[in-house]
Amino acid sequence: MRPRLDDERKLFLLLIAVFSAVAILTYFPILKGKIPFPAEMVTGFPPWESVPARMVITPGQAEYGDVATLFYPWRYFQGTALRNGELPLWNPHILSGSPFLGDTESALFYPINAVFYVLPLPIAWTLKLVLNVILAGTLTALFVRAIGGSLPGAISAGIVFALAGNMTTWQSSMITDAALWLPLICLAVHRLCFVRPGAAAFALTAMAFAAPVLAGHPEMAAHLTVAGIGYAFWQSFASGRGMAAAFGRLSVFAAAGLLAIGIASIQIMPTLEWLGQINHTLDFNWGTLKAREVLSFFSRDIATNPNSSGLLVPESAAYAGGLTLLLAPLALLHRNRRQAIFFLILIVAALQIVFGGPAHWLMDQTPVMSGLKNWRFLIVIDFSLAVLAGLGISALSEYQLSQRQARRYIWVATTLSLAVVFAGIWVLRNSRHSDVHWLQSPKSSTVFLGIGYCLVMGRTLDWLRPKAFAIAALGLISVDLITYAHGYFPFVSPHQIYPDAPLITFLKNHNPSKTRIVNLDATYGPNVEMMYGLSAVGGWDLGLRLIKRFLEGISEPTLDDLHMTALKVVAFNDRRLDLLNAKYFVTNTYNESYDTLAKRPDRFSLVYTGGSVQAFENRFALPRAFFVPVSEHAIEILPDEDAQLTRVKDPTFDPERAVILTQMPPALADLSERAPDGDEGAGIEWTHTSPNHIELRVTTKKPGVLVLSQIFYPGWQVLVDQVETPILRTDYALTGVALKEGSQIVKFVYRPASFRTGSALTVASISILIVVLARAGRKGRTTR
Repeated sequence: MRPRLDDERKLFLLLIAVFSAVAILTYFPILKGKIPFPAEMVTGFPPWESVPARMVITPGQAEYGDVATLFYPWRYFQGTALRNGELPLWNPHILSGSPFLGDTESALFYPINAVFYVLPLPIAWTLKLVLNVILAGTLTALFVRAIGGSLPGAISAGIVFALAGNMTTWQSSMITDAALWLPLICLAVHRLCFVRPGAAAFALTAMAFAAPVLAGHPEMAAHLTVAGIGYAFWQSFASGRGMAAAFGRLSVFAAAGLLAIGIASIQIMPTLEWLGQINHTLDFNWGTLKAREVLSFFSRDIATNPNSSGLLVPESAAYAGGLTLLLAPLALLHRNRRQAIFFLILIVAALQIVFGGPAHWLMDQTPVMSGLKNWRFLIVIDFSLAVLAGLGISALSEYQLSQRQARRYIWVATTLSLAVVFAGIWVLRNSRHSDVHWLQSPKSSTVFLGIGYCLVMGRTLDWLRPKAFAIAALGLISVDLITYAHGYFPFVSPHQIYPDAPLITFLKNHNPSKTRIVNLDATYGPNVEMMYGLSAVGGWDLGLRLIKRFLEGISEPTLDDLHMTALKVVAFNDRRLDLLNAKYFVTNTYNESYDTLAKRPDRFSLVYTGGSVQAFENRFALPRAFFVPVSEHAIEILPDEDAQLTRVKDPTFDPERAVILTQMPPALADLSERAPDGDEGAGIEWTHTSPNHIELRVTTKKPGVLVLSQIFYPGWQVLVDQVETPILRTDYALTGVALKEGSQIVKFVYRPASFRTGSALTVASISILIVVLARAGRKGRTTR
């Protein structure tokens, strides 16, 4: 037992070293202190025109806007909050306040994201990309070794999966973070359902299925779960195993799945609550990719979207290498042929899901799955191709010239594969509409394909010995995939990432924690506010239904995000934007936003001009927190949501003198009828503010309602002088509390029950996991 453990440890360390080298070669500018980040997606906008570190957006460049405007700011936000001693469950910087943990892509409890909590962001960002390559490659290689692949075949498979298509184009996103755990899922299922359902395999399966959920992409987690369940059935019903034994293994697998849900509950429970509140819907069917997108399996061009042949990047990027496609059918010659058959079936099913067919129809009939972007099963296809390529190299390494039937199959299968791939490359060549670098062109695909074919034929004719062939195949796959993946991300100096700009400096100097900004007509990219400690009315994320409805007509009619144009802002004379604490409106002279607001000096006053960028102050913006004193007409009770929204949209509604509630707070029921009209305000002092906490000292002359300009959401609690008080939904979408007269300390605290419940389930599940692992450890020591 000890020599075997030592061998496994040596293999693991070897793979870590190999894939560390692969990652460094792929991202070698990091050795010069460069950061893989599309800085032009930030500094290409007008506010940075005068900044020396500016980079300009290239027309038609690769589509990685989310990297700059969503993922990087989120990592900055959560890292900053945690270093300040607070777990950021709420995001006050965008969408007028929005849940942070509930949004799965926050990935707050994903273990790998711990690098963002302990390291400077640029270093952590770079390290995370390197870790993704190491993990994806190492786990794939371990799986291929477990099912009988040779070491060169296993390493080749790891390189293919770690750097193929979607794994490269979605690097730094949660899609890759989740997808890289597919090989661990397969390895765990193989051990649990095929080898032996022991405690260690049980624990590994639970952790493997929990990891993609914690990684922050439930859609990809669902795709991996489908593939994992299919593999579990395939492995459980192995040849020679009775039905009782097979169902016994499946029952253990199901128990591991339940434990996986428990482990990930700290993310799942808040997410389920969030899904019920967002405007996004799973009723929308995303359909399939167009049939011609299958050409992406032959295209090395991921420099632009669409690429030079009109293919979508990153969505349909699927290149896994020319030699990979030649080797895949040869996996059927491997001694573990049953594994190869499964992954060939998986490819066929996944191709139908992506491009249309019976499997896609089945997905459309399945609740939840029908509302996902199921073309992202491309990652499952690339993984399957990687596994088959690894087994193919292994099979050819064991092949002998005397095996006439095998030789005949190799000739036929490889030649047919060559013809199909070459035909695809020919179509790519004829559909190009622009020139690209040679390494991204169909010519380079042809060269790698041709060399690969020569290697396979050389081995078939025994011109190449097994070891020489394996090394040559590994070398070709390495060069092919590393050169494919290397050019996707631009590399910049740290000072080029979110540099300060004159406009940003102005906004930071004007009470940023108490005022919100409206970015009109895309004067700058979305979510920029998060990087500079500012707050925005809108933003780029899955917006809550309340704010989407609240700003109907003013905001653009998009499903998820929330952005505005100057023309629509001035077209409405109601007080909705005032209610949202919209103090500064940013415009530019490249479009009509500046002229539009300049024509309304009664409402907007110009307070900043710098080059082509301006900032207008909203004369009527309400404070982040304000008080509506009780009077006969101050409290409007409208139980119906639509009626509330209609009233808020009414230009005659004055939120400084009236507040809309669903029902009368008991504390104010008698007072409102006999209180005279008046405009007595309140003294409001902000004593503390952080992502999950707001503390105010409020001094009032009359009872009334304190309105907090923040979107109402389950989980917020309010304490008045340390006594929990009913929280109110005010003015259709905002938050408030009824107060008596006098001086009071008011604390708004975000403590969602979903988080507490999820945390308890996760702690309990991890405790079970520890017990299982301890039992496995004791059993292992007894065996030795």
